[in-house]
Amino acid sequence: MKGQIMKEYKFTASTIYKLNEKLKKKPFKYIYKELMPNFLFDKIQREVYFSNQKAIVSDWDKILADYFKDKIEIAKVIPKKKFLNDEKIIWQFWGQGWDYENLPNVVKICYRAMNKYRENYTLIRLDMENIGEYLEFPDYVMKKLSEKKMGYAHFTDILRFSLLKYYGGVWIDATILLTDYLPSEYFKMDYFLFQRDGDFKNKKEFELYDSIYFSWNKKSKIKMLSSIIFSHKNNKIMATLLDLLLVFWRDNDKIPNYFFMQILYTELVEKYYKKDRCKIVSDTLPHELFKVWFDTYSKEKLKKITDSVSIHKLSFKIDSSKKKVENTFFEYFKNLYEI
Repeated sequence: MKGQIMKEYKFTASTIYKLNEKLKKKPFKYIYKELMPNFLFDKIQREVYFSNQKAIVSDWDKILADYFKDKIEIAKVIPKKKFLNDEKIIWQFWGQGWDYENLPNVVKICYRAMNKYRENYTLIRLDMENIGEYLEFPDYVMKKLSEKKMGYAHFTDILRFSLLKYYGGVWIDATILLTDYLPSEYFKMDYFLFQRDGDFKNKKEFELYDSIYFSWNKKSKIKMLSSIIFSHKNNKIMATLLDLLLVFWRDNDKIPNYFFMQILYTELVEKYYKKDRCKIVSDTLPHELFKVWFDTYSKEKLKKITDSVSIHKLSFKIDSSKKKVENTFFEYFKNLYEI
């Protein structure tokens, strides 16, 4: 289009972040980390983390300014299928393939629970072998993935927003456990995802649980959970997120922060799409179960959690061999689904 430019948008970490990363490595770490009091080290890390987020916000803002002036030429993802309007589809992805026996135990639990609670949704499980049947990505995306400049986690961001933009439905991570059917109210919204609730009361509890993701500090820009997203097709927030991630990966080979997409979402809904932002439901809710995953199983505690939410964000990355599994919530669900 007229006025579009082929400008490069490079992201850079803040100077203090780069220095901090250097100091955490040998030989400096013996002085910087191990001799420093823990409370002081943790405080420094939080401030450095916020500083890095601020730098990422600045870089996103440069792209956003040009994007909303229609000054950026953006590569396209091409849809390959046609579905009925508003067909209720659940989308999942596991890059290594869905051979059940090779799945981690946590993913096996989620897999069987999904089969149980999928209800009347069409369930489409994607992997690297079949995504080409649904979407064609720009060459540079697949090249960076194959060269390991882009990991599966961040390729999945492009995948989820592409599927939701062109087909609609519900994106559900392979590590999402359902304990009941999906709430129909979320499907009726133009889009829905869990977000940080400023009025949430037990802030300290969750900040202690995961200080990287959870923060209610005004400096924090990580305020959304991307593991489950409901959306009708052609939703403009999904489309914009996709466009801007395509711009990022066109010009960058390295992420500035694991949650750089979540930072982008915050910028979008707080500065450009305030009126279009979905209802805020606390992103603490889907984390309640995994917070006690290796605790002693309690029927009452499980009921309390599942009465408040049926969607649970788990993780396969924690090595269960180093954890007590006997009589835990983890063991309960393993037995429930005969894993």
